[in-house]
Amino acid sequence: MRTTRTTRSAVRGRGGGCSCSGVPEPKTVKNRLHIDVHSAPGQRDGEEARLVELGARVVRTFDERGGSWVVMMDPEDNEFCLS
Repeated sequence: MRTTRTTRSAVRGRGGGCSCSGVPEPKTVKNRLHIDVHSAPGQRDGEEARLVELGARVVRTFDERGGSWVVMMDPEDNEFCLS
């Protein structure tokens, strides 16, 4: 069974924040909320390494005309993108 936890994070310079609460039920379907993590210019590789060290894994890397990003999954298989 998963442990319940709450995480809060302020968005630097924007005055916003995010609050996420864990639930005991396992994930059963695709996420209904998609998270995009934006790194500082030129810092994506370092941020990717930091997230992998924290338990995330790389699913796929996209490098297209409109930009590049990395699709990642957290340890509980929640998908998010890093750009």
